Amino acid sequence: MKRAVRLVVAASIVTLAFVAMTGVAWAHADLLSSDPAEGSTVQTAPTQLVLNYSEEPDPQLSEVELLNSSGATVDTGPPSLQEQKTLVVPITGEMPDGVYTVSWSAVSVDDGHTTADSFSFGVGVKASTGPAAAGPAPTSSGPTALGVGGKALLYAGLMLIVAVAVIGEGVFGGAPKARPRIAAWAGPAVVVGSVALLISQQQATHASMSRFLGSQVARTPIALVVVCVIAAVCAFVANRRPERWLPWAAGIAAAIALALRAHGGHATATSTPLLSQAEQWVHMIAGACWAGGLVLLIMLIRERRDDPPVTLAKRYSIVALTAIAIVVATGLLRSVSELGGIGQLVHLWDSSYGRALAIKVAVVLVAIGLGAINRYRSIGRLATDASPLRRIASTEVVAAVGILLLTATLTSYAPPTGGPTSGPPAPSNIVAITGSDLATTTTVSLTVTPAQPGPNLFRATVTAFGTDTPVQADAMTLQLNSVTQPDLPGASVKFKPDGNGGWVAQSLDPSTPGTFAMQAQLRTGASVTEVPLALVTRSNGDTTTGLAPDNETVANASFPDGVRIQGTSARGTPTQIHLTAFAANQTGLPLADLELAASPATGAPIHLKVQRFAADHFAASPTLTPGTWTIDAVATTRDGQAYQVTWQATVTP
Repeated sequence: MKRAVRLVVAASIVTLAFVAMTGVAWAHADLLSSDPAEGSTVQTAPTQLVLNYSEEPDPQLSEVELLNSSGATVDTGPPSLQEQKTLVVPITGEMPDGVYTVSWSAVSVDDGHTTADSFSFGVGVKASTGPAAAGPAPTSSGPTALGVGGKALLYAGLMLIVAVAVIGEGVFGGAPKARPRIAAWAGPAVVVGSVALLISQQQATHASMSRFLGSQVARTPIALVVVCVIAAVCAFVANRRPERWLPWAAGIAAAIALALRAHGGHATATSTPLLSQAEQWVHMIAGACWAGGLVLLIMLIRERRDDPPVTLAKRYSIVALTAIAIVVATGLLRSVSELGGIGQLVHLWDSSYGRALAIKVAVVLVAIGLGAINRYRSIGRLATDASPLRRIASTEVVAAVGILLLTATLTSYAPPTGGPTSGPPAPSNIVAITGSDLATTTTVSLTVTPAQPGPNLFRATVTAFGTDTPVQADAMTLQLNSVTQPDLPGASVKFKPDGNGGWVAQSLDPSTPGTFAMQAQLRTGASVTEVPLALVTRSNGDTTTGLAPDNETVANASFPDGVRIQGTSARGTPTQIHLTAFAANQTGLPLADLELAASPATGAPIHLKVQRFAADHFAASPTLTPGTWTIDAVATTRDGQAYQVTWQATVTP
C-alpha cells in the first residue's frame, strides 16, 4: 500500500511542476468587451455592434438583439464572425437619441455551451448600467438530465470497448470469454449516448435541429456520432467473428471517439488547446483501463472459479496502479487549469463547478483506497478465496459509475474562470422583493436586474416561511400583470434551477415601465403554491424627495435629456396627488398620457384614476389607508417617450 501511495503522490508532485505549462480555461463564451462599450455614451448612432468574446462564437446560432428604451426592437442584420472571437452585427434601423440595450446569447464553437447576458449604452444621453455590470453573472447553459445521462452512457460504453481491447486482448491475452459480448453490449450504449449528447447540445442553443446541424458547433458532435457507430459496428462484428484484430479496431474507434469528446469540451477553450486536449484524452484512456478493466476482472474471476486467475489479477493490478497515477496527474492538471490556478483551490466550494469537482475527487480517493486494499490484501488471498477481491472490485465499479455521472455533470458547468476582469463593480441596479403565500408556508425572495423595460435577469430563492430552509419545487413560473396599464396583456417568465438551490430566468419583460402585480407559481407534483409579489420598475432619472412647507411630499425626477417630472402628495386622505412635466428649457412639457399606481407596504398595488388639469399637469384624489405607500407615475410625451417617477408617501388618519 505504501508503494501505491508513493506513486500517486509522486505523480501529483510531477503534475504540479507542469501546471504552468497548461493554459487557463475560459468559462464558456463570455463577453470581454464591446463597441459601443457597456455604460458608455456615443454622440452619433453606431452603424454596427462589435462584441468580443473569450471563445469563438458560432454566428449561425448566436443571437444579438438591440432594443430601445421602450423595449421595442431596433432592426439589425445577421451577425458575422471577424478575427475568430468577434461578432459584428450591422444596425439597419433608426436610432434617435436615447438609451439602448443589447441582449445577446453566444454559442461557443469550442464546447457548444450557450451564455446569455445584456448591457446598455446611450446615444446622446447617459446610459443606465445593464445587468452584466450589476453583479449577477451571465446565465449559461448548465446540466440537464438528457445531457448528463447521455454523457455518462457515452463514457461508460467507450471505456468498456477500450478496456476490452487493451485489458482483455492485451493484458489478459484474450480473456475473459465474455469480453466480446461486453463490447457488443457497450456498442448501442455509445450510439445512444452520442445521439443524446447531440440533442442536448441542440436544445441548449434553442435552435431548430436543422439549423443546429448546419452550424459549426454541430461538427464535432456529428463526427462523434459517426465514430461511435463505427465502434459499435466493429464491436458487434467482433462478437460474431474470431479475428483478433476486430476488438482492437473497435477499441481504436472508441479511443478516437474519446479524443473527439475532449476536442468538444472545456479543454478546447484554453490558451494551449492541443496540450489540454491531450491531457484530457490520456485522462479518459487511463480511466478506461482502470474502470473498464475492473469489469473484465470481475467477469474473469467468475469464469475461473475453479482456477483463480492470480497471475492475470496481479498483472492487471500493475496496469491499474499506473492508470490511477495517470488519472490523478492529468486530473490535477485539468482541474488547476479550469479553476484558474493553484490559489483557487481554496475557493473550490464557491461555485457549482467547484463543488461537483470536490465531490468527484472525494469519490476517486475512495476508489483508490479500495484498489489499494485489493492489490495488497485481496489478490494475495485470491488462490483460496476470491470473494474479497470480487466484492471490493464490484464496489469500485459502483464508485466508477458515480465518477462517470459526476464527470458528466462537471462538463456541463462553466469553470469559474473567465479571464481578466474589468475594474471595480458598477453600482447595484438590483431590485429585491420578498413575499409569502396566503397560508404563510412559503417565502419567495426575488431580485430583478436592472428592473427596467427590456432584458431583465430574475433570480429567486424559495424557503419555508420564517426560516432559511430551502423549499424544493419541480418548476417555477412568474406571472406579471401591469397595474400601471391594466389593458396590457400579462406576461409569463419561466425559471430554471441555477445549480445553487435557487432559480434563474432571463426575459424581455417587463416590457414597459411602471408597477406590476406578480404571482410566483411553484409546482411540486400536482400541487401549486402561489406567492404574490409586486414590482416597481426603476426610473432612469435621478429622483430627490423632500417636504414642502405645508408638509406635502415633493419628488423631482431629472432625466438625461433634461426633462423633469415633479410629483407631490399630501399626507391626509383622500390623498391629493399632482404631477407636472417640464421640458429641458423648464417650460411645461405637454403629455399624451399619465398613468398612476400606488403600492401599500403590504398588499397588492392598485391603479389610480387621474384627471388632466392642463397639457402638462395631472392630478388624482385616491382614498388611501393610513400608512406608507409607493406612488409610481409614468408620463408619456406626445412623441412617445416615457418618463417614470417613484416616491414614498406617508398617509395619516
